[in-house]
Amino acid sequence: MVKKTLSIVSLLVIMVSFTFAGVEDELKKINDKLDNIGKRLNAIEKKVATPPPSKNNNKKPADPNAVYNIPISGSVVWGNPNAKVTITEFTDFQ
Repeated sequence: MVKKTLSIVSLLVIMVSFTFAGVEDELKKINDKLDNIGKRLNAIEKKVATPPPSKNNNKKPADPNAVYNIPISGSVVWGNPNAKVTITEFTDFQ
């Protein structure tokens, strides 16, 4: 009886060890995938956080005090055509 019980216990120990070995392998695979996802996420965050390198922008900064002379001949005029201030509205009907 003791031998039979001992063999059953040893069989159970062997079965449990095989079962846990499979679980450990699966956990290692999952952890590897999570590490890979974390690395990719960090790379994406770095790309988003860092502004792209600016090209040589030769544009002049906007001047709020600039005055532009726009020819309005042939345009529709509302109000006094000899007014001191002319506001020109640009529209696009598409």
